[in-house]
Amino acid sequence: MKPGQVKTFCQNCHMKCRIFVTVSNGKVQKITSSGDMEGAKSTPAYAEVTHRERVIYPLKRKGRRGGAHWDRISWDEALDTMAEKFAHAKEHYGVDAVGTLRG
Repeated sequence: MKPGQVKTFCQNCHMKCRIFVTVSNGKVQKITSSGDMEGAKSTPAYAEVTHRERVIYPLKRKGRRGGAHWDRISWDEALDTMAEKFAHAKEHYGVDAVGTLRG
């Protein structure tokens, strides 16, 4: 591994392939992958991390659904809100009511 490079893994599917993230001045400069998946993994990963519209802090919908109006909220408020919603789902629909999927 080179200086300024962090070894981590891709989170876009269940494979969790190894990737290397080059960081300089606290910003991602480059993402490369090991093996034959170079273009398939590293190029989209870099584009996703550096996209100008990437959400990097919690937002809460303001107004009606679909209105595309959002307010920035604190991490504490976001976590409290999600804890309340998960507890409500568990209480009313059971422990199997929530699932996650990525990839």
